Amino acid sequence: HLVEDSLLSDDPEIAAKISNSIHDAHRAIRKLVSSAGGRLIFDGGDNMLFFMANDPEVFKTISEIHERVTKHTVTIGVGHRPIEAHYALVVGKNTGKNQVVIFDEKVKAQHESISRDQDEIEQKLKYRASALDAVNQETNYADRLHDALSSAGMDSGARAVRDLFWRLVQQFD
Repeated sequence: HLVEDSLLSDDPEIAAKISNSIHDAHRAIRKLVSSAGGRLIFDGGDNMLFFMANDPEVFKTISEIHERVTKHTVTIGVGHRPIEAHYALVVGKNTGKNQVVIFDEKVKAQHESISRDQDEIEQKLKYRASALDAVNQETNYADRLHDALSSAGMDSGARAVRDLFWRLVQQFD
C-alpha cells in the first residue's frame, strides 16, 4: 500500500525507492533461504513463498533482513502446504502483524473466524453501496423529472407530480 500511496500522492520517486527496498530485501532473503536448503517457489510484489525446514532462527533472520532493508516489519506464515502457510499468514496479518505464525488447528479456526468476519464486512459494504446506488438513481430520476417538467413548462416542485412519477419509475423501470 505504500507504493500505491506514493503514486496517489504523485511521487513516483518514493514509489521506486520503496519498491527497490523490497527487491533488495527479497534478494537477500532468497540467498538466505537457499543457503538454509530451501527452495523459492514464488517472489512477486511484497510476497514470497518458499519450501524449507521449519527453522525459527532462519525466520528471525528473514524478519531482521526485511526490517533492516525496507524499514518495515514482515509477517511470516508457515505450513506444510502452501494453503496452510496462507492461512497462517492471514491470521498473522489480522492479529497484530510482525510475527511468525505456524499453522495448526487453532490457526485454522482463527482463519475461519477471520474469513466469516471479512465476509460479513463485505456484505455490509455491498449493502451500503447498493443503498447509495439507489439514492443516486433516485436523485438521477428526480433530476430527469425536473428537466422534463421544466421543458414542458410545468412546475417540477409539485409533490404529487414527483410522487406519481417515482411510483411509475419503480413499477416500470
